Amino acid sequence: MKRVVPTLLLLLTLALALPALAHADGTPKDQAEAFLRAVQAGQVKAAYNKLFDGTTIARAKPQQVTVILKQTQTMLEIYGRPLGFEMVNQEPFGQSLVRLVYLLKFESAPAEWEFYFYKPHDRWLLTNTKFDDDFKLLAAHR
Repeated sequence: MKRVVPTLLLLLTLALALPALAHADGTPKDQAEAFLRAVQAGQVKAAYNKLFDGTTIARAKPQQVTVILKQTQTMLEIYGRPLGFEMVNQEPFGQSLVRLVYLLKFESAPAEWEFYFYKPHDRWLLTNTKFDDDFKLLAAHR
């Protein structure tokens, strides 16, 4: 299979000091699945805007945001519209950090998505995300 995305396509990080906590809604699972549903519907920019809502990612790393948007669009152009998604793993690290891994299913192959959410106070916020189509993210955590 031709690799669309480098092994570690993009790692988005954000500082722990988050000024706009009031915008993040729902559990990590709710946020990740809302994002994947929007990507499945072809609403890539809106999906990322909502996922990054309440974080400093878009402001602190605008070039990386542009790159991940383009790479996600390229993946959809090559693989087509996603058929759906499924959760592969949910791994808590204490009570304030959780890692979620999903497969985004296409007709010809899946792509893996990894999300880290952090809860500094009373809301879960995305701290980083990665996606890949050669499954090294999955293999690294087995």
